Amino acid sequence: MKKVTKYLWIIISLLIVNQLFGQWSILDTESKAEEPFYLQQKFSKERWNASNFASEKDLEWFKDAKYGMFIHFGLATYIGKDLSWGMCYTRKLPDSGHGGIADSIWKTYPNYFLLEKFNAKEWVDIAKKAGMKYIVTIAKHHDGFHLWDTKFSDFKITNTPFKRDYLKEIADACHAAGMKFGIYYSQRDWYHPDYAPVDSNFIEPYNDAPYYKVKPNAPKNIQGKTHSKYIDYQYNAIKELCTNYGKVDVFWFDACWWGGMFTEEMWDSEKLTRLIRKLQPGIIINNRASIPGDFDTPEQKIGMYQARPWESCLTLCGTWSWSPTPNKSKKELIRLITSSAIGNGNSLVSWGPKWDGGFATDQISLLKSVGDWMKINGKAIYNTKGGPWLPNKLGGSTYNGKEVFVHLFNLNGSKTIELPAIDNKLLKINILNSKKKINFDQNSQRIKLDLSSIQMDSISTILELTFQNPIKIEGINEKAKIKLDTLTYFDKARNRPVPLAIYTSNLLHFRTAPKLVLINHGYSQNNLGANLSYSYIAEKLATDGFYVVSIQNELPTDALLPMDGDIKKGRYPFWEQGVENNLFVIKELRKNNPNLNVDDLLIIGHSNGGDIAALFGNKYPDLVKKIITLDNRRMKLPTNQVKVLSLRSADFAADEGVLPTKDDEKKFNMKIKFTKVNHNEMSDSGSDADKQDIIYQIMRFLK
Repeated sequence: MKKVTKYLWIIISLLIVNQLFGQWSILDTESKAEEPFYLQQKFSKERWNASNFASEKDLEWFKDAKYGMFIHFGLATYIGKDLSWGMCYTRKLPDSGHGGIADSIWKTYPNYFLLEKFNAKEWVDIAKKAGMKYIVTIAKHHDGFHLWDTKFSDFKITNTPFKRDYLKEIADACHAAGMKFGIYYSQRDWYHPDYAPVDSNFIEPYNDAPYYKVKPNAPKNIQGKTHSKYIDYQYNAIKELCTNYGKVDVFWFDACWWGGMFTEEMWDSEKLTRLIRKLQPGIIINNRASIPGDFDTPEQKIGMYQARPWESCLTLCGTWSWSPTPNKSKKELIRLITSSAIGNGNSLVSWGPKWDGGFATDQISLLKSVGDWMKINGKAIYNTKGGPWLPNKLGGSTYNGKEVFVHLFNLNGSKTIELPAIDNKLLKINILNSKKKINFDQNSQRIKLDLSSIQMDSISTILELTFQNPIKIEGINEKAKIKLDTLTYFDKARNRPVPLAIYTSNLLHFRTAPKLVLINHGYSQNNLGANLSYSYIAEKLATDGFYVVSIQNELPTDALLPMDGDIKKGRYPFWEQGVENNLFVIKELRKNNPNLNVDDLLIIGHSNGGDIAALFGNKYPDLVKKIITLDNRRMKLPTNQVKVLSLRSADFAADEGVLPTKDDEKKFNMKIKFTKVNHNEMSDSGSDADKQDIIYQIMRFLK
């Protein structure tokens, strides 16, 4: 029974780990539209400028390192599952719910701390052989257990049979080996008696982030009465960490803003981080204290390109600490490390020892194999910046000085790729660590590479491009400059003009051929310009390298849509006309843009335009790969090989038979998502939060 219970907790941990977490700090003039709002904390320019940051010089080593180790160890490793979340029964507000292990049980786990195989020097040696350049290790997780010899709590590792200061031994080993050393410290503390960031008398539970609402008559300060004592304790604990453990290079907090769930005031973060910088000059601090911080922290996913430093924390196996769950493969790990580098970010790979202090031999071997790959190919990872060509599904690029490294994951059968031109003469191309030359043709518009003679590497094919001058890409992370062209095609067969809005990006994506997206607008009572009403979707997709065409399906000379009677029957001819518009545009684009990828067609439609998209998918499944409908209400969604995402509104229901049955949804791998966005707010008229939610769902579907 104990074994069954153990594996049950591992499964629960996997469910927790695979949720989407992370934190981006952004100015309120910006947006990371592909991320849900609760992962983005927006700051005014004044608030941002008033905060404290590391200098560019202090950040240099971090941006060059690219790859680090996250040592997750604590009470939870005793049962071989994830830390804190799935374990501690008592979670204090604003964290809700319960873990599965009674407090009276998990609080006894320190009695079993022996760590007879613990050897900090060996741990650091493993990290070095893995190619890692820094280590971040847990000092205190949400369970409140201290892995150092603190004077401010008895709930600590030196009061266990192990007796030694675990954190100090790791710090000393890092310093002796020249390894950068970082400390993870969770502000959450479900053990400390004074921890009370919110008072339950002043809030009521809520189902979505931030998971509570402040009651109408609550005071401005909703913290519990004892929380100021907890803040005093936290100051003392962090002073110890920044005073007694030598040079600390990274301080890693872990209380994400999460839509307002945790706030700066709960931790006195501005004052606290200034103290850390005073005690540890040159330190860098992450962004999980509800202030901007020095770097962003996506979790269990890879961020896209940005100039601001970022670091993805990723698990080696199925949980943060050790568990007998499947490891990632060598290929997966290298792809993740590479994907972070081409996006101008870092990878922090998490693992942990078993209860005896020794690491699993299969994980050691896996990390060493990654380290062996890095010895050969590290030139294209370490000390580079992401760019000049932004990442997409084919791969991406890094650069250093006059050299650019193009990392190719998949060419989809193509023998050539095109790189947008940069103002620099290309001298030669070869495969990294090989004398094999690649033929190319460069002009003012593009660089065309002939890859017909190369054998693709199963992990990553890396091309080394040598330019005449050092690469300069200033401004590459500025807001995407979207080119909007408006033109009109004329369908002679139907004697009908078809106005178009075409969105493309001048960001430097490399590509084989851009994929075509057609957008069909909602009913506009025949007003021209309706096809310009979905620019937030069009611009996002164009930024990601798609060729986006928004079609004006209604003309002032058309009859108005019927609003009563048998609506489906009355509107069907209008939908057929929209389908004909789409077919005509596809034909013309094939003729006029031979490099356009029309075979992987995506059609998007809102409301009446969604019915057009659905009809197209039903009638011509061989011409379209994916359709996305924004609350189409009349036309049945296709149940065939076409992949379907349908985002449903909060205020209208679809007619009977429009949405698939549960069996069909599963059988055809359809995605039906019910949103909180109203029907008429799915266009540009919606709020930023509404549009962000829709973009997030679209990008998840496309990835």
